[in-house]
Amino acid sequence: MSERDLIEPGPGTVWTLHGKEVALLSASGFGGALYSLVWNGREFLNWSTTDLGRELQSAWQLEGLGERYNPTEAGGTGQTTRDTATEIISASTDGETLTTSVHPAFWQEYEGQRTSPDVLSKVVTVDYSNVTNLIRHDVKIEFAQSYSQSAIEVVTGYLERQFTNCYILEEGVLKTVPYVPVTDPSQVWIDRVELGTSPLILAVPDGSAAMGAWSNTGTQIVCGIAGEFNKWNASRLELWPVEGTHEWTVYYVVGTLDDVAEKMRTILVA
Repeated sequence: MSERDLIEPGPGTVWTLHGKEVALLSASGFGGALYSLVWNGREFLNWSTTDLGRELQSAWQLEGLGERYNPTEAGGTGQTTRDTATEIISASTDGETLTTSVHPAFWQEYEGQRTSPDVLSKVVTVDYSNVTNLIRHDVKIEFAQSYSQSAIEVVTGYLERQFTNCYILEEGVLKTVPYVPVTDPSQVWIDRVELGTSPLILAVPDGSAAMGAWSNTGTQIVCGIAGEFNKWNASRLELWPVEGTHEWTVYYVVGTLDDVAEKMRTILVA
């Protein structure tokens, strides 16, 4: 039990994924979102049972209203793991694969409603294709109606503050990418890097721990510094009209910086 578990409400029913070296946790109190990823004794995710906007999760904003119309997998602002408004339709795991389906909470109540009618489903597979520490994260969103605008964070990983170094993998070459200061006071970011569709890696300064992320389904990759945490997005942020069902796949891998870069080179070339 960690210190934060002693002072915060518990996560509820917990579903565990175990790979050869990595462990991931999902819980009912987080709306089925992944809230912990541990490798080599290190927690990668910045999570809090009293702030459901962190963790590793999906969210989307609709009709240009930003956080005012913002289904969020783990829960809404001001909610905790004891009272998340996300409604779990189903959740199960066999220890290697996690499958969940939920009606996500609105980050802020929308027209008096706490929970979205949209359905978010995901399948998370650890050590995917027998590659140690490789996770495949499939996302499906079934929109309950047509929307004229949408900005979708297909998967966002909120990492601990120590993951300050951002890299891009370009034609197999690992390149350091400097953060660009954000001057818009409405932005939660302090600094950010726009990487297009290129794979990214966030790492601690000495390279002893790193997380790489990429997608082959048309998402934009962004990383940045945002207050108490660093984060990466695999997103569709161009405010496109949306209806029906949409699916994406995001991959992420953890390890040392060298190990992560080498696995990404091998997988992306294969």
